[in-house]
Amino acid sequence: MVTRWRLRIRNKGSIDYSIKMAFLEIYCEVINDLLISHDKRTKLEIKQRSKGEGGGVHIPGLTQQDVTSVADVMKVMELGTKNRAASATKMNAESSRSHCVLAVEVHGENQNTGETVYGKLNMIDLAGSEKLKRSGVSGQAQKEAISINASLSALGDVIAGLGGPKGNHVPFRNSKLTHLLSDSLSGQSKCLMFLNISPASSNHAETTNSLLFGQRCRKVELGQAKKNKGGKAKKKAAELD
Repeated sequence: MVTRWRLRIRNKGSIDYSIKMAFLEIYCEVINDLLISHDKRTKLEIKQRSKGEGGGVHIPGLTQQDVTSVADVMKVMELGTKNRAASATKMNAESSRSHCVLAVEVHGENQNTGETVYGKLNMIDLAGSEKLKRSGVSGQAQKEAISINASLSALGDVIAGLGGPKGNHVPFRNSKLTHLLSDSLSGQSKCLMFLNISPASSNHAETTNSLLFGQRCRKVELGQAKKNKGGKAKKKAAELD
């Protein structure tokens, strides 16, 4: 049984905040909950919320851990990192075999007006693209590499769609990765990318491809970010008596 905690921060505007975290990986187009053991995992799918529920995507059944301190956050990250798929290749002693997503949700409620606000932050560690000849993988590792490359290609298609004419089709549903990140790459969201490149001359081709991809991403403009406001929260029964 997971003990749930709730962090409440009260500022001058009498707004109470609660913070929840989830940790998952996309492994060969399968979503794995990294906060539970392998034997307890069930099939997870990305679903679309209705407009009445606020819209956007979510994953029913995904573990969300309430956090109250930096120590709680570190425990979530350590557990998720430990359960992530990794193996050795000719290019890396420990190569990530999946895309990893640390999702943070913040809910706020104004105790004076009942108005609610909501924010979501996705921090993604993408598995690096691989040339099969250089990595020297085979069997399951080869399937992993092919899946990684396909999803990164789909991400490139999404970036191309976002950078195209207004109203251009953006193929978010071509992979689990882009489908899950559709909220972070559209609407009023903001996105920041860090590129991890190698200074070794032997990795010149991979470094060049990464920089060209970053250059394409830099040209995309998502628009001005706005505050997510909800309706007025229902008062507790005790407050109505």
